[in-house]
Amino acid sequence: MSMADLATTSDGLESEQQTLRVALVGAGFMGQVHAEAARRAGASVVGVVASRPDRAAAAARATGADEGYPDLAALLDHAEVDVLHVCTPNASHAPVVAAALAAGVHVICEKPLATGSAEAVALVEAAGDRVTAVPFVYRFHPMVRELKARLAAGEAGVLSSVTGGYLQDWLSRPSDDDWRVDSALGGPSRAFADIGSHWCDLFEFATGDRISRLSARTAVVHERAPGNRTPTEDLAAVHFTTTAGMVGTLVVSQVAAGRKNRLQLELSGTEASFGFDQEDPERLWIGRRDGGQTLLRDPATLHPSAARYVRLPAGHAQGYQDCFDAFVADTYRAVRGEEPDGLPTFTDGLRAVRITDAVLASAASDGAWTRVPA
Repeated sequence: MSMADLATTSDGLESEQQTLRVALVGAGFMGQVHAEAARRAGASVVGVVASRPDRAAAAARATGADEGYPDLAALLDHAEVDVLHVCTPNASHAPVVAAALAAGVHVICEKPLATGSAEAVALVEAAGDRVTAVPFVYRFHPMVRELKARLAAGEAGVLSSVTGGYLQDWLSRPSDDDWRVDSALGGPSRAFADIGSHWCDLFEFATGDRISRLSARTAVVHERAPGNRTPTEDLAAVHFTTTAGMVGTLVVSQVAAGRKNRLQLELSGTEASFGFDQEDPERLWIGRRDGGQTLLRDPATLHPSAARYVRLPAGHAQGYQDCFDAFVADTYRAVRGEEPDGLPTFTDGLRAVRITDAVLASAASDGAWTRVPA
């Protein structure tokens, strides 16, 4: 299949530009976010598969896709897809991704990449030369890139500790429900696999350090239909150490009333400390012995690696969809042969699954210290 079409540039001249044909499996909230990002990146959304064949037409309307298909096989056979976006319940990620890779398609798969390490390893090995990516999109906040650049330059001195959390409240009431609560669909971990994985990825990406050992406790606050399904954790508390010797604490919760999507981390160093809050992503706090300061997202003052992701002038807020757009655009650049810095791949997805597995193993062993495989 050809990805090259004639396009008209801003100066009116015709040039050859690759217009990717992309498709979606899943048309819920995340499928719609993916579809919007794909269009903003200049791709053509040619098809979508819904949860049931009779929902195909509705899925096409919801995502703006050209056509709804009854199943994945029909889409892969007839839609001439370059990139498949997988936005289905967690337990179906592995078979959907495996089918797409076998068809020679590049893949973006929602996290978790799989519900266990063995399946995730198999997907990494099956990827071959295809571009594969997992939407750890918080990497694409400009102020996260600024944080990474300053840490790489040694501004923190010796990093000794990190504290943080990822708090939400959408399951804080006993009546709250969702497919993620069902372990048959969501997998053995819910809160940590869903949002704790984002925090760990952001921490390791920003610092270049890795969580090596951890001790975890989990809790189920609301049983939600006990006896019908195995409950998954509402919250997790994790202590950890890193390869470089940092000490960390992390609290993850989906039952924290009033917190909608608060991913926050604070890194303490001997020369400077840094704080980032995803609910206030336009700012990066820097603390020093002689005082602190708050950096604002301003392309005129940011490191080039951060300024690259600035889409709007200073004072015009960027947010979650902008991060997602940047992630998808970088993935498509990789499909076209570029090598964008910091693109989260299936290897990063496998890393997140391994950390999640270690958290569950530690929690099942009364908080025993557990090694995280490299």
